[in-house]
Amino acid sequence: MNQKISSSYRQASGGNSLARWLFLIALGPLLMPSAQALSPRVVITNAPGFTITWDGNDGGFSSPLSGAGPSNNIALASNGTVPFTSSDLGPVLGIPFHRAVNLNDGLYGNSKSWISANGVGGTSDPDPFCGLAFDPFANVQLKSIAWSRDNGNIPDDCCGGTLTDRASGAYTLQYTTVSSPDATTADTGDPATGWNTIGSVTYLAGANDASFSSYLRHRFDVAQGGAAIAATGIRIKVSDGSIDIDEIEVNPIPDALPPISNFVEIQSAAGFSIVWDRNQSNFSASASVPENDASLNRGAVAFGSSQLGPVIGVPFHRFTNVNDGLYGNSHSWIPDFASAHPDPAPFIGINFGKPIHIENIAWSRDNTSGFTDRSLGLYTLQITTMPNPASSVVEVCGPGAAHGWVTVGTVNYKLNDPKYFESYLRHRFDLTQNGGPIVATGLRILVPNNNIDIDEIEVNANQGIEQNTVLITNAPSFAITWDGNDGQFNNPNPGAGPPSNIALATQGTTAFASSELGPQLNLPYHRATNLNDGLYGNSHSWISANGIGGTSDPEPFAGLSFSSAVTVTNIAWSRDNGDATPGDLGCGGTCADRALDTYSLQFTSVSAPDANTPETGDATTGWADIGSVTLSKAAPPFFTPYLRHRFDIVSSNAPLSATGIRIKVANGTTDLDEIEVNTAVTAPPNPGPVTITPVGTYTITWDGNEGQFFTPAPGAAVPLNQALASQGATAFASSELGPILAPDFPFHRATNINDGFYGNSHSWISANGIGGTSDPEPFVGVSFIDSISVTNIAWSRNNGDTLATPYFDRDIGTYTLQFTTVFTPDANTPETEDKGTGWETIGTVQYIYSNPPDFHPWLRHRFAVSAAGSPIDATGLRLKVSDGTMDLDEMEVNTAVTTPLPRLTIDKTSGNPVLFWNGGGALQSAPSLTGPWTCVPGTTFTYPLPHPPGGLMKFYRIQQ
Repeated sequence: MNQKISSSYRQASGGNSLARWLFLIALGPLLMPSAQALSPRVVITNAPGFTITWDGNDGGFSSPLSGAGPSNNIALASNGTVPFTSSDLGPVLGIPFHRAVNLNDGLYGNSKSWISANGVGGTSDPDPFCGLAFDPFANVQLKSIAWSRDNGNIPDDCCGGTLTDRASGAYTLQYTTVSSPDATTADTGDPATGWNTIGSVTYLAGANDASFSSYLRHRFDVAQGGAAIAATGIRIKVSDGSIDIDEIEVNPIPDALPPISNFVEIQSAAGFSIVWDRNQSNFSASASVPENDASLNRGAVAFGSSQLGPVIGVPFHRFTNVNDGLYGNSHSWIPDFASAHPDPAPFIGINFGKPIHIENIAWSRDNTSGFTDRSLGLYTLQITTMPNPASSVVEVCGPGAAHGWVTVGTVNYKLNDPKYFESYLRHRFDLTQNGGPIVATGLRILVPNNNIDIDEIEVNANQGIEQNTVLITNAPSFAITWDGNDGQFNNPNPGAGPPSNIALATQGTTAFASSELGPQLNLPYHRATNLNDGLYGNSHSWISANGIGGTSDPEPFAGLSFSSAVTVTNIAWSRDNGDATPGDLGCGGTCADRALDTYSLQFTSVSAPDANTPETGDATTGWADIGSVTLSKAAPPFFTPYLRHRFDIVSSNAPLSATGIRIKVANGTTDLDEIEVNTAVTAPPNPGPVTITPVGTYTITWDGNEGQFFTPAPGAAVPLNQALASQGATAFASSELGPILAPDFPFHRATNINDGFYGNSHSWISANGIGGTSDPEPFVGVSFIDSISVTNIAWSRNNGDTLATPYFDRDIGTYTLQFTTVFTPDANTPETEDKGTGWETIGTVQYIYSNPPDFHPWLRHRFAVSAAGSPIDATGLRLKVSDGTMDLDEMEVNTAVTTPLPRLTIDKTSGNPVLFWNGGGALQSAPSLTGPWTCVPGTTFTYPLPHPPGGLMKFYRIQQ
């Protein structure tokens, strides 16, 4: 349904000039400036007359080998150059490195690097720098400078190899022409007398990616007036004394590693980020695509602008191929380029069928390497939050993704290279919006031309699988597979436990282990019996006797002996999958340690196996291998090592019949809270952001309404309802923050709760609102002039008047709904749980977390209430809040169920007319009522009216 609401505004020529301020939401298709295209994390500032340029080189000459170092260059000590610094960390720590001599010793790596004396937190060096004095006879014409934090030499370095820290900050490049410069040469701003600044290069903090890894080597070209700079020395001032430099190079040969921007270039739209870590061709060994949120079997539906398949009469090159779960040309989509009307603006997309949080996207032309064409060009990624997006959804017109397609950014496949980038293979890109996941109901890719071919689009590929953080090794004839389940059946409440399965002690299965930590520590847990007691949590777990560093158990394992032979289809285990309460001893709740390890799975068919059954390699005589699962590191949010993971087991020759299962752990400190066998594949859904708990015969229901009656304009009004002061209702509260802040402070008082206005300046907060504890049980309520029949209650934290400062805080917590029938109830009415004598509880509504776009806790939500199916007769209602800092701007009783129609108004009070509207939609304008109507982009429910040229009439409308 389209709802169009029109308004007009006319300004005579020669009248007062109108304000032209315009507020924008930065979600439109505005790309980052080209100057930042190589990497937004590298910011170059040139001094007047000088230029510093970077072509995107990243990690040139890097090598993991011992003795890794740069090519021959002027800066090397072997060429007569002398290093100097403001201070060195090495002598402070008494170690032979982190000294000036490391700056040009011709070796990369942490153990061949310099750090100032401030490197361990000191402040003795107020202006840290490092520098090089060239051989007086070298006549150096400075053209380029390169440096790195750790560009190689893994075997000889600490910390397991390459170090990626101590690189972010500003590097100020300077030069001089004085004779034999050193650490005492002054910073004069004149190269003839001291140091003069060329400019600075700042490495901003952030994630390293394919375009820029801050710790690697980068070369920067420098010039003065377009020419080389004559210099007798250079120095680099660092903004942080903990910054580490392993080598400085001057005028090195061109990089062996070309900039990745030669092959692929990424530009992110404002507010968004697209990052590529150089992953390429993952899963190309298999024609099957890992399950992901774009998969057909998860309910996602593909759509596009056109499809070649039906035009030329082939069963492929259709929309459905991009999420059919198979790679290859015969499972791909191509737009229509062959008909009489070829597709002029081709795109392909995925409708998720619901809002999801997008973390990454991957696509390929042919990930089986069969076809290498039809892949180069500019791909534009877009998202929307409109319901059921399809090919008919248009480019955004309005304040954001709720009104059409919003551009996330572009990925330009520029050039193929057999070593660095093959455009036809699969590449995964990580996506964020303002640092978090992107909420979307759909995603589409505008492709370069109508000859482009895509075999699969993947969304939220599991990085635990992709990065081999879960590494599976199968024994001959067995297959262990993981579908990405992570923490199924997790429950933070006491008594959390697994679903029904044949491993439970209640099913007759007996647990055993090689040893137990519990008896050694005199604890009732960390014993074998915890492995199948039906309870998750640290205090219901097993650890071997080696758990606190012992070595008495040379080969720790835990196992299960079934009451008879069973056919095993899957096995699951966890370190701590629930009972995240302080009462679950250890870690203060959930324990996230003791999980990274290699777990070797074995089975047997001998009768009544136990800890003494030998490992023979033959299941008929003892333990035989199924395979191993290595949990190497976390990959949030896809893989959480300490949570439960279920693995399917298949034997290629026959079903796996077993009388027992055991898990050998490589580390004796590893902890298992439960082993499960043959559990259900599907876990119960995760709890939603709102939990409603009615009491007794009362009911509380929410139909999903959210933010009804919202308007950003000042004076945002509440709809007519029986809680309003204008209807005779009286507000009261346990305490108020307003009088505490100032005697005449006009808001955060009880009277705001029914004054008929939304907004922070019309809200109530208890006296505890700034951290106090004077109010042990905060509440706010209304007393009616007579008994009324209550059918619904609504409240909000900030449902309007948000132009000045929107507030999204002070809303998470539990709201307890109570009523009474006593005459004129107030703050002194007791809580008796008997409506006739005091306050009686209807139930609770808990706001657990914000979940845009489905749930915004700060907006207004209305809840229907009843007593045994009938309205609740009451003389008063109150809301108890679980946290004294919680804020309510209005409490409403018996408001209308229907959403108000959109409203478009003009505010002329300030002399500068401004349009306001509520109810969503997009603003359009036209020179007449008959059109043509065009989008007014970027507006957000408020629009300062521009001066119409020549006194012409201009019309505005909202389209939904």
